[in-house]
Amino acid sequence: AHFAVFDQYTTIVPHEGAFGGLWRVPGTPAFQVTWTGIAELAGGLGLIAGGPVHAVPHVVGRISGFALFVLTIAITPANIYAATNNAPGPGPPPEDGELPPLVEPSGHVGRAVAQCVLL
Repeated sequence: AHFAVFDQYTTIVPHEGAFGGLWRVPGTPAFQVTWTGIAELAGGLGLIAGGPVHAVPHVVGRISGFALFVLTIAITPANIYAATNNAPGPGPPPEDGELPPLVEPSGHVGRAVAQCVLL
């Protein structure tokens, strides 16, 4: 999803100085979306290869699982930012060049619940 709707994912990356000036992360939103997308793909492949497929040693699946856990913690600020700033994030394409629709509060709640489950 990161690469299919790339520009939309960049809208949920917190701006420099967000969270009361605490947000200081190097790189552009495009960089952040790229590396997290690659990390998710690599982690997912590691889980599959080290788990049911048995293409690599089992430890690879465990390491991938732990790495995805750390990644989930790393991307949590973007999800909090999206919820507290009503950043549109990924969604349906805008009609006639209008801004994408804002996410309803129930959408933020669902995402927060999913994030907690992942953590």
